[in-house]
Amino acid sequence: MGWSLLGALVAAVDLPAEPGAVALRPLRRALAALAEVIEEPLLTRWNDEPGRTQEYVLWTLDAARLVCADWGEDAVD
Repeated sequence: MGWSLLGALVAAVDLPAEPGAVALRPLRRALAALAEVIEEPLLTRWNDEPGRTQEYVLWTLDAARLVCADWGEDAVD
């Protein structure tokens, strides 16, 4: 069994039942960073691409992490 990238991000953020803007900030930030790294506009389509490897997903997440680091703390409010 595997996770979708979006599902994994939502689980990692551990959102409350009724998240407010502050609770959603880490998820919005992660998705915005992924949008900078992934050319496919639909994350679901990118996630389900035949041949997508765990190694490539981890590389993509690391690249998105670097994008977040470049933004600093105040980006994507």
